[in-house]
Amino acid sequence: MRKLPIIMSILILFSMSHAFASCIDEGSSIRVYVSPVSVTLYHGESKQITFTIYNENSYCDVVCSYSTNTGVSGYTSRIPNGDSETHYFMIYAPSTGSGTKTITLTVDCHEGYEFGCPESHHGYCTETITLNYGPSPEELKASNDISTAESLISEAQSAISSAQSKIQEASNLGADVIQANSYLSSANTALENAQTYLSQAKNAFQSKSYSSAISYAETAQQYATQAKDYANLAKTTAEEAMKELLQKKTEASNKISAASSAIDNARKAIKEAESLINNATIIGMDTTQAEADVATARSKLKSAEDYYSEATSAFDSKNYDLAIEKASTAESYAKEAESLASYAYNSLWGVYSKKRVAAEAITGADSEVSKMREIMTKLAYILRSMKKYNVDVSEVEGVVNEAQTNTDYAEDFLSRAKNRMASGYTDEAANLAVQAKDYAASAYNRLDTIALKLKFSIQDALDAAYSEMQKNLQEAKSTVESAAQTYGVDNELLLKAQEEISNAEVNLKDAKSKIDAIETSESLTQLLASAKSAFELLEKAQAQIDKAKSDANAAKMKLYQTIAAGAAAAAGAGGGFLYWRRKKKVTSKKVEKKPKKKVEKIVKMVCKKCKREYSPSEKFCSICGRKLTKVVEEKPKKHKR
Repeated sequence: MRKLPIIMSILILFSMSHAFASCIDEGSSIRVYVSPVSVTLYHGESKQITFTIYNENSYCDVVCSYSTNTGVSGYTSRIPNGDSETHYFMIYAPSTGSGTKTITLTVDCHEGYEFGCPESHHGYCTETITLNYGPSPEELKASNDISTAESLISEAQSAISSAQSKIQEASNLGADVIQANSYLSSANTALENAQTYLSQAKNAFQSKSYSSAISYAETAQQYATQAKDYANLAKTTAEEAMKELLQKKTEASNKISAASSAIDNARKAIKEAESLINNATIIGMDTTQAEADVATARSKLKSAEDYYSEATSAFDSKNYDLAIEKASTAESYAKEAESLASYAYNSLWGVYSKKRVAAEAITGADSEVSKMREIMTKLAYILRSMKKYNVDVSEVEGVVNEAQTNTDYAEDFLSRAKNRMASGYTDEAANLAVQAKDYAASAYNRLDTIALKLKFSIQDALDAAYSEMQKNLQEAKSTVESAAQTYGVDNELLLKAQEEISNAEVNLKDAKSKIDAIETSESLTQLLASAKSAFELLEKAQAQIDKAKSDANAAKMKLYQTIAAGAAAAAGAGGGFLYWRRKKKVTSKKVEKKPKKKVEKIVKMVCKKCKREYSPSEKFCSICGRKLTKVVEEKPKKHKR
């Protein structure tokens, strides 16, 4: 530390080339001059800051302390009045980044060393120094060159990865990738060199040898660019090889597709010709030449199929040239086969076409007549079922009979059409078939006019039947419940009765669904189908209800038979005792007589074909329409307790 006269210090400050600033504490006459107050440094550089403290007090000496926000601190010696003292401290630029920092210098002085100078009197002054820092041009270039090298290496790596994928794709397709792999190898070598020089550039940069770092980075850039170029060349080469291969593959695939299409056409032509030959043979046409042509066509088709198989095998083996050759041969044979089959077909078609028209007419009529036959069968069953529930069907029956007559006419004309067709009179057969179809359509149209009335009548009958079934079901449930509450009944029969009740409930539920469907039926066919199903389900439910009652009663009867058998056994085993008891009772005035067994006759109506039972009031079977047979069974009469 040096003490300089005030005049000399001022001259020195004004002679400095750097900017300076000063702060003044008027209360204590302290002045501080700082130089420089603005500094620009590169990374790692430092700068000395000079500050001078002036004691401008006319009487008192001072002692000062100073500090900065960067950790610098210290004290001055005693500065006499009118004198000064100069000090120094260093500021340092950061090693990374760029920006501005502010350094604050604080000076605190105390008076009181002379007579009349109070020690408590302070002088306080602060000043700021601005530090602008950043990299040097050489460091900045080195950093940029390294970043560029890293970017180029990353691009080269990406290009190499893309080239590897493309080469692998080409290899999987079977393309020649030798040249592409050679370029890829050169790319990898250049990439390794680029990475080596990049590492050296980074080491030199860390050592602050920026010129070396620049040189190494530029070399790394050159190798990275070279690696990228080789990688792109490898990728392009692989793509060209793949494109050439795909062109051949596409050509082979197209040839195979053409052969396949030709084979399909030949098969179709042969099938059509054979079908026509069969039909022509049935009607007595001479098909000798056509059969010979089709046989030759089949032989050529077989050759086409063999060559096609060889073509597909060659294609799967990626031998596309061979695939093209075999597929072309297959296509040629297939076209010859198609030509022969078509010729055979055309040679027969002229004569056969007329007969075909008649056959189609007969087929159409057959379909209509079959539909009406089915409708009339359903109607007969439905009308029988409706009569059982006292529904008036007289008006409907008249129309149904008329439709039946037309259906009979249709069947007659259809039969005659078939006979005329068999005799070779195709035109006459076609006319008869048309008449048969017309009669069938007339029958359907006549029925369609009463569809709404028939619908209401069917609904009335089904509602009555459903209500009766519900009533019968409740009676059966009561019978089964009574049997269940009886002690000692046959459990097996009781379970069967309960199961029949459950099944009857299911069928009644299904029947209700069918009945509800009648309301929304849109055609006569739907109406009849729903009605027939509903009546059948109701009949099935009635049979199950009858069976449940029968099983429940039989379960009770089993109990009575068991009791009777027990009594008889007891009498046989202990007859003497019973006799003595009876003799003892003889002394009474009245002798009890054992009541005679009463027998109950049960009358049933049975269908011998369907094996179904009906009530005595029924006369015909609802399934097959046969007349029922009367059967009488004798069972012990139940006694009331």
